[in-house]
Amino acid sequence: MRKNSIFITTLLLLSCISTLNAQWRINKSGTDLNLNSIYFTSSNTGWIVGDSGTILQKSGNIWERVNTPTGENLYSVFFTGHHNGWAVGSKGTILKYDGSEWKLCESPAKADLHSVSFSDTDNGIAVGKNGTILIYNQGRWTKAGKRPRGNLLSVNSYNGITWIAGSLEGVGVPVMKITDAKGEMKESILESYSSFFSMSFVKENDGYAAASPGALLHFDGNSWKKINTGYNFPSLTSVYFKEDKGIAAGYEGTVLIYSENTWKKESSMTGQKLNGTFINDDVYYAVGDCGIILVNERLAAEKQEKENETKTGLNLYPNPCSDLLNISLPDGSYESLKLSVTNPNGQLIMSTVINGSGYGTPYQMATGDLKEGLYILSIAAGEKTISRRFMVKR
Repeated sequence: MRKNSIFITTLLLLSCISTLNAQWRINKSGTDLNLNSIYFTSSNTGWIVGDSGTILQKSGNIWERVNTPTGENLYSVFFTGHHNGWAVGSKGTILKYDGSEWKLCESPAKADLHSVSFSDTDNGIAVGKNGTILIYNQGRWTKAGKRPRGNLLSVNSYNGITWIAGSLEGVGVPVMKITDAKGEMKESILESYSSFFSMSFVKENDGYAAASPGALLHFDGNSWKKINTGYNFPSLTSVYFKEDKGIAAGYEGTVLIYSENTWKKESSMTGQKLNGTFINDDVYYAVGDCGIILVNERLAAEKQEKENETKTGLNLYPNPCSDLLNISLPDGSYESLKLSVTNPNGQLIMSTVINGSGYGTPYQMATGDLKEGLYILSIAAGEKTISRRFMVKR
């Protein structure tokens, strides 16, 4: 009987791992038009904008299409409060939400507007094609005096500072930093030649960018540098951070989640291009082409994972670890187990065979030679394998 228990716990854990990997689910959008940007104003109220003037509102558990005053493509949406929102799009389109309906605003631009962000209710910036920069102040939009080269694709305001970036024929344009409400700009040059599609800041000197080709960038207070995630992926179009949690998404349904100081690539259940991301409480969202809305309830998944540890008896600690990882084996009777460690790309890092009679006594594995990052530990018993993630951090 005890000999079979390892296989029972193995099957249970495999089932649980599958559940965790399948946490991304698709919400019905009611449209097959491309969705480009998403923003939440509360736990239960969210907005999505897309092509042909599409505007969706989430109230409760349902996304519903609302009346729109335009047929132009809408590329970005931003709210400063529950009753004050903005959306921008093609041919200089600017929409304002007043708490009851969306209205078309007078725009000083004819070029496509790709992104909008506000530092507070009275101060905002929209950017777009051909270096277009619009500044909102004292109740109206005006063009900024300086017009940089290239298409401006992203603007992000954080704590009174606004960042602007974009692309010029496939390479990056100088990243601009607006330091006051009058629109005075201070430029800093990006060391690489990546095109910026989206930016999000955690702190004034801690920001991330979704870039091309296939890159995530990090700003450390001095410069933007490429992050070595350990993954290969297509170009990213959107990144969003909320405190210490982040999400990035892009072409071919690519989704990366930032947690515990590590980026992890996940299966998103779609091959559609994803254009916008958001984190609302502990729920992650991504929207994209053909009306796709992806949702992942991370808190429920993490809670389930902890419950699985208790059920199976397999536990890794400390996690994150530094030089030593303790492995508490699941209850069972077996002669030997094959233990292996791989990186997120599936590359084998180490492999060994351990005595299977060590239930109740942690097996200690040296991790001093491993680089910082995420790893997957697998224990094989016959034809079955159980796996757990662990991190090395120093």
